[in-house]
Amino acid sequence: MARSIPADRFSAIVAASARVFIAHGYQRTQVQDVADALALAKGTLYGYAQGKA
Repeated sequence: MARSIPADRFSAIVAASARVFIAHGYQRTQVQDVADALALAKGTLYGYAQGKA
């Protein structure tokens, strides 16, 4: 289950996701791509969100 996200972390995740989606397209983007953009482990990112949708 996803945990509560501090506002600054949420903003960083949204901004990084948008950059990666623009660069690669939504369909080609993997959660690992967003995690890499944030310098997080994929498992850590899944702690904040259950997936990319």
